[in-house]
This record gives sequence, structure tokens and C-alpha cells, in this order.
Amino acid sequence: MNRWMRASSLLVPVGAAFALGRLTAPDPSSLKAAAPCLTTVTRPLRRSQPPPKVPDDASCETRLSASKAEADALQAALADMDDQTYGRPIPWPASTPAGYRPAEFQDRLRRAIADCGVPLTLVDFDCDEAPCFAIARTQDNGFSFDEGWYSALTTCPAWKEVYGDGVSMASDTIHCPKGTESFLMFSSNPKWLVSTDDKEGWANYMKRFDARVDDAKDAWRCQP
Repeated sequence: MNRWMRASSLLVPVGAAFALGRLTAPDPSSLKAAAPCLTTVTRPLRRSQPPPKVPDDASCETRLSASKAEADALQAALADMDDQTYGRPIPWPASTPAGYRPAEFQDRLRRAIADCGVPLTLVDFDCDEAPCFAIARTQDNGFSFDEGWYSALTTCPAWKEVYGDGVSMASDTIHCPKGTESFLMFSSNPKWLVSTDDKEGWANYMKRFDARVDDAKDAWRCQP
């Protein structure tokens, strides 16, 4: 179970909205009419409404052109559905502050773990889009305000002098063949990137956080 938390020093998004499409199969008569023109295997398409009907006596060129237009419209609809479900990837702003770029964030976090004995084992980083997130194993139960990794990290000068005591995080338990492992994904407070007053931007950030956490858990490698 993900632990989503929000406090003055801890801002973590909660939940995500999911948009569902419906599956419809092509009109059998249209497939029969187009059969002489088909050079690839056809398959059912997902769409919100039936495509315009092409006359049975239409030329191969006309039918193939209509099929391409339908496929293009489908791709656009699916891209929009992905945006509604998973959010739009957040590009790195040109104005990204010092310390928040991927290489800087990774270096500072590694120094904090080494200098202050933060009980974390780094597994990976997700920095393809903003903000950069660390993925780690914890040696405690994932989160504690008064002990363990959180206290050690947020009081460590290497972290605190740039990021303060804010952490945006999700933790979970991963079931592995040899037992459970503690999953942790975290970054600094995202206020440098998006404001909670920006409802659209904040909603997109929450969706992206949810999606990125799910991707990280799917890619998790259990210890041998």
C-alpha cells in the first residue's frame, strides 16, 4: 500500500483519475469490401464512435485513405486518453534551479547517504522528466518521522542546505520469492516545479507521480 503524505514539510500527491475507452470491432461488411486491398493483418480497433462508412464500390485507394485517416484519429484519441490517465510528461524547465538537475541531485543524494549514514540502499534513479526521483530499498519500514532514513536524510547538511526538510515520496512492500522488500521512491519538495495553486499543473504532477511510481515498482528487481 502506497503511503501518500502531505504536511508543511512534506508534499505528496494523492490519487489519479482514470479515463476508460470502449472497444468496438470493425463493421464486418467494410472488411469484406476492403479485402482485395488488404496487404497486412487487420485487428479490432478501439474507438469512441464508428468510422465514416466507405461505399462498397469505392476504389482501393479511397478505402485505404479512409483507413489511414481512421488510424490517425485513433492514435490521437489514444494519446489523449494516455494524457488523461497518466498525465503529460513534465519537461525539464530551462530555469531549473541549481541542485535539481539530474546529475546534481544524484551527486548530492549520494553524498548525503555517505556523509550522514542514511540507511538507504540506492537502486536506481528516474530522471527522464522533472523532477528527478531516487528509488531505494529501506532498512526500516519505509517511513518514520522520528527515526530511520527520513530523519537522517532531512537533517543531513548535504540534503538540507538545498532541499530543506521537504520530501515527496511513496513507499510500498514488494513481495519477492525470498520474502518482502521495502520499496521507496522519493524526491525533494516539488514546489520549485509546480505550485498547488496551479490546479491543472498540480493535477498533472499527481498523475505523473502515480504513473512513475507504478513503473518503478513494475521494474523492481528482487534481491537474489
